[in-house]
This record gives sequence, C-alpha cells and structure tokens, in this order.
Amino acid sequence: MRNPTFSICTLGCKVNQYESERIIQDFLNHGFELVDFSDEANVYIINTCTVTNVSDHKSRRAIRRAIGRNHPAFVVVTGCYVNAFLAGLRELDGVDVLIRNEDKPHLAKLVVDKVFPGSSRESRGVSLRPRLHTRAPLKVQDGCDRFCSYCIVPYARGKPLSRSRKEVLAEATRLVEVGVKEIVVTGVNLGRYGCDLLGGIGLEELLADLAQIPGLARIRLSSIEPFDITPGLVNLVSSNPVFCRHLHIPLQSGSDEILRAMNRNYTGEDYAGVIEEIREKIPEVAITTDVMVGFPGETERHFKRTKDLIHQVEPRKIHVFRFSPRLGTLACSLPGRVSTDVKKERSAELIELGEELARDFIEGFVGRRLEVLVEKLVGDNLLTGLTDNYIRVHFKGLPDLVGELVSVHALRLEGDRLYGEAERIKSRPARHA
Repeated sequence: MRNPTFSICTLGCKVNQYESERIIQDFLNHGFELVDFSDEANVYIINTCTVTNVSDHKSRRAIRRAIGRNHPAFVVVTGCYVNAFLAGLRELDGVDVLIRNEDKPHLAKLVVDKVFPGSSRESRGVSLRPRLHTRAPLKVQDGCDRFCSYCIVPYARGKPLSRSRKEVLAEATRLVEVGVKEIVVTGVNLGRYGCDLLGGIGLEELLADLAQIPGLARIRLSSIEPFDITPGLVNLVSSNPVFCRHLHIPLQSGSDEILRAMNRNYTGEDYAGVIEEIREKIPEVAITTDVMVGFPGETERHFKRTKDLIHQVEPRKIHVFRFSPRLGTLACSLPGRVSTDVKKERSAELIELGEELARDFIEGFVGRRLEVLVEKLVGDNLLTGLTDNYIRVHFKGLPDLVGELVSVHALRLEGDRLYGEAERIKSRPARHA
C-alpha cells in the first residue's frame, strides 16, 4: 500500500520557512510522502503570512486552491494569518483544522491523530535532514515586542521567546553532520535573542558559540534591526571569516517624521551612521534592506528624503513594500492615506533605483575570484550559487559540485546575472579574493 501523501505551501519569512521544514520532517517521520502542492495529496498544509494585504491575499488563494481539489483531502491552515484572523477562518468551509503558531511543533501529530484515529502510525524519529543540503535556516528566536505602528507581527507571534543555547547548538551541529555548509540564523526579531533568558547570553554570545562548530563553513544572519547592531556584533562578524559579509537591516523610511510615526526609534542619520560603521569594519559587505512607501502622511518631501538616504547608503538590494493597513495596529487609524496610484509610482521608482544599485555593486566584482557555495544545477551543466556577500554566480560545472565551496573567476555580467568559470574547490571559506 502506498504511503499517505502530504503537501505544503509556505508563505512569508524565513521563520515560516524554517517551521515548514520542521513540519515536513515530522510528516516524513510519520511515514508520509511529500508531493508538490499542485499534485493530489491526502493532506494539504498552508503555512500562512499576514504581514501585508498582499500576504493575506496569497494565503487565501492558497487555501482556496487546497479546498478546491476535486478529491477528498484534509486541509490544514496554520501560520500568522490564523493567529490574526482565527474567528473569520473558523467560518471558512473546507478547512479541516486551524493551528496557531504556538502549536506548530505538534501539527503533524495532531493531523495524524485526526486522519488516522486509533492507528499505530507513530513517528519513526528520523533525524532532521534538510532538503537543501547547502543552506538551512536555523530559528533561534520567536516573537516581537517592538510594536512598530504598522506591524501586526507582535500580535500574531506574541512576546519574544528565545531557544536555549544548548538546543540551538545541538541543532546546528546536527545540520552540519548531514552536510549543511551554511546556516542562516533567523528569528522574528533576531536582535531580541536572549532578552528572556537567564544568564546574560545574547545574540553575540550565541553567534560566537555557533562559529566554533567544526565543519560549519558559513553563518549568515537574517534580518536585524539597526538599533540591534552593536559594536561587538560588528567586530564579531568582521573578525571571523565564517560569518557572511551580508546584513539585512530594514530602513523603512528615510524621513525622521515618518520613522517617528512608525515607532521605529531611530533617525535617518542614525541609520546612515550604522551602515558607515559596518562598512569601515567589513569591506565589501552587502547591505540589503526593506523600505515602505505610502505610509500615512508620507508626502513627496518625505519620499525624497528616503531616496536621498538610499543614494547615500547604497544598499545591495531593496525590498520595497507598499503600506497596507493592518486591522488592530496604530497606523491603521492614522490620517493622510496615500493613494494606490501614488504608492505604485513610488514603489516602481524605488525598485528601479534598487536594480541600478544592485548592478553597480555586482559590477565591482567582475574580473575577481569569488568563493561560491554551489546550490543547484539550473541548466545544461550550469550551476548556480551565492557568494558570502550575496552575489548570485552562474558557471559551468558538474552536478557533483552541488554543496561545495568553489573558487570562481567572475567574467561578465548579463542583466542581473554574474557568469564565471570554476577554478578549484575550496574546503574552507576565504574572506578576500
């Protein structure tokens, strides 16, 4: 008899991606077979996001796709959209179970007990083995208590909750043992790691411990707020080549007035100063960022200040959001709504600016020798991977190079793709060409 099948659709942040990977492993351990979300399955899981109205729309669309299958299936909805809109989702026909974020660790068992009541389908306890063996997210923290005025995440994720140092290090060690070369340390508000733990351990101390794990080639940090970038953290990243020269630091706006209305607790000058200090310590670092357009009250003057600051700090990549009111947040009731057309225009302008800055950054590495962690085969003997400072490189090579650190001579830039030629496999990362 064929094993029961399951499928999962994941929306949103790296924390959701991490949690989906754990859910996948739990179902595999229970003897289920993973299939594509477009295929027929016994169980469909939608791990939702609600950070914007667009995220809500994508979540609802995925739920409708699962419900609309023309065969019996068990539909599970979990994630931040559930936490934020539980009452409304309870009225949705076709959803068999709603699972809040805090219950995700038990999702597989809950579903197995409902789909196979009274069965002996117990977990086989297979160890964690990520499907992408080159890179794996590692969640160290959940929750947020910053309460930016536009953000629903603190309401959907709750207060900060840190995993113990012992638990994090044990999981990181297991990942390395199964072949993972790069770990992406992630959290809902990463800089708040340790605020709820006794003993004074914080993010810097945890990262220093992670850097000592034998065989771990790279540590990449996910999003971290500018006010959580400390001199100690910068020194740690700059002094140890295991840390990727890539920091994602949200800006949101370059206008001090708008930042105050967002409850961001820093100024444009503060942000620029943080970036300057980082670049002094970490040459050729890639700074990526988030910027919101159309926040209530944002005028052309405010938007120009954002553009000016972006020109000043020259991020490697800009993720542009259009403001969308989230029910229950302070910004939802603020006056001065910006029209949809204006938000679209400002978003398009920043996206174009971001593409120009990205190309300028990448062009500076043409002719250089870059260390690439090979991720996958994308064409006829065409491999792709990332440098530590977030440059995607394509080059010819055999599939057995996937998962290896390879020295690549960067030859040309075509559009936003950098092409090169492999030179040699490297066992450990080197900081400079």
